[in-house]
Amino acid sequence: KADAGKPGSLRARVAKQHWEWLERELGKSSANFLWVAGHYPVWSSGDDGSTQCLIDRLFPLLQAHGAHYISGHDHQLSHVRHKGTNMFVVGAGKECCYNAVNAWQVPTGALQFLLAGQEGAGSVPPVGGPVYGGYASLNFQADAVFIVLRSHDGDALYKTPPIHARDVPKARLRPVPAHEDKIQRAELRSEDTAYVVSDFGAAALIRCNLLVSCFVVMAMI
Repeated sequence: KADAGKPGSLRARVAKQHWEWLERELGKSSANFLWVAGHYPVWSSGDDGSTQCLIDRLFPLLQAHGAHYISGHDHQLSHVRHKGTNMFVVGAGKECCYNAVNAWQVPTGALQFLLAGQEGAGSVPPVGGPVYGGYASLNFQADAVFIVLRSHDGDALYKTPPIHARDVPKARLRPVPAHEDKIQRAELRSEDTAYVVSDFGAAALIRCNLLVSCFVVMAMI
């Protein structure tokens, strides 16, 4: 949460550099699948709620570049889809779950799934049995990624419809360029599934299919 007034000009300058870096990297990428991962959610129904600076600045970037977002912070699992952009909160690695006290902040009709409440009792739609935590699995295929939000024991609580690859000409034939920035990348040549476990932060391991380039920007915002 970059606040230009705390503690002063240094924070504002560092935040500006970070936003410029993120926009530059998104613009450079020719990956089929472009994801940004950060600590704070864009929209969230949990105790800490949505993050206004990400609504104002990150969400337009995601839309402009056909990217999607995964975060942690609020101790819930959720899928928000708004104006074609998919955003996930994967924050139930420690416990389940915060109540949906800020559900009113999520755009109308955008919430696709929510694991919330003590042991998942406040989930939308309801889930069976007590849930003590959870995580997400991401399965990247040639043309789409399939995401499953799972309970502490691996049971599937929610499966997304296919999230299709970006329409980037010749992206499959070009490797993602290497830069000096410390960015998490994966250009593996075997089919596998990525597991993301998040609590206070966001961690990602991405594996992709043959000839599909994936680029994950790890931005701890």
